[in-house]
Amino acid sequence: MWTPASTDESYVVQYAEKAAGTEATGGGRNSGTLHEVTTDIGSTKFTVTGLRALTRYEFRVIAANTFGRGAPSSPLEVTTVKEGKVSSTLYPS
Repeated sequence: MWTPASTDESYVVQYAEKAAGTEATGGGRNSGTLHEVTTDIGSTKFTVTGLRALTRYEFRVIAANTFGRGAPSSPLEVTTVKEGKVSSTLYPS
């Protein structure tokens, strides 16, 4: 789990669609565009909307402040579910 950001910190959430047939350990290649969302959230969850149904995604979280960015988190793989409104909420452990 990560620590909530202070007022001068933010999180960068990166995610991309995983290519079919790649391993689930973060070592596989991503087939989609790398998306990056910067947020000043003060909690340890973040909801991403607009994901495709029945699709694998890989997420990473990066802390950022006035000194720059830290190292990315370990990858988190998420597989979306059925058709309809699809979103994913990150709850890293």
